[in-house]
Amino acid sequence: MDILIIQHVAFEKPGHFINIFNSYNPNIHYLNIYEDSPDRGQNYDVLLIMGGPMNIYEENVYPWLKEEKKIISEAITEGKIVIGVCLGAQLIADSLGAKIYKNKSPEIGWFPVKKTNDRILNFLPDFATVFHWHGETFNIPEKCIAFYSSDVTENQAFIYDRRVLGLQFHLEMQKEDINALIENCRDEIKDSVYVMQEQEMLDYFNSYSYNNKRMLENLILWLFEENFE
Repeated sequence: MDILIIQHVAFEKPGHFINIFNSYNPNIHYLNIYEDSPDRGQNYDVLLIMGGPMNIYEENVYPWLKEEKKIISEAITEGKIVIGVCLGAQLIADSLGAKIYKNKSPEIGWFPVKKTNDRILNFLPDFATVFHWHGETFNIPEKCIAFYSSDVTENQAFIYDRRVLGLQFHLEMQKEDINALIENCRDEIKDSVYVMQEQEMLDYFNSYSYNNKRMLENLILWLFEENFE
């Protein structure tokens, strides 16, 4: 199994994804798209697209976004497993024809999501407190199934064709990953109902991280069992 991980900034890393992937003895390749030239000829079975502070429409500021969108569209067309987190989920939604736009409020910290569809993924909990760091949101693309929502963000997760997964929230976070976000995106931490302060985010890590990691492990297991014999 070959896995390609796209990173948009050095401080948003795959976290617990790596622990899960390593159990499959894969070949893991990194594309730090902010500094490396994309290679659309690279062969891989799974594409993981991480988060980042940029907007998906800022191609004039981040010209590599245009090439990344082609990579994502081709991966979906070619039937690969594609997983997007936060910005990555927004890029997938965009590739599938949905609109991405400013959310009603930024959502930063540990906040609950509720299950909105039991047609698939019935192994996931009906309610979970997960880690968020986003100011944008997306519409659910056509032919996709939405399955989580929060009070301030209607669309938090979707699945397409049982192999393309978009998660607006972060299940992969290690404590050092949250620290890195705080250090690099501190200016986004405002006084708001849906924005936790720095110490709160760190204090709640031990309360919720275990369940977040189990959710991610079960999602990856399901994706791989559905698509690999």
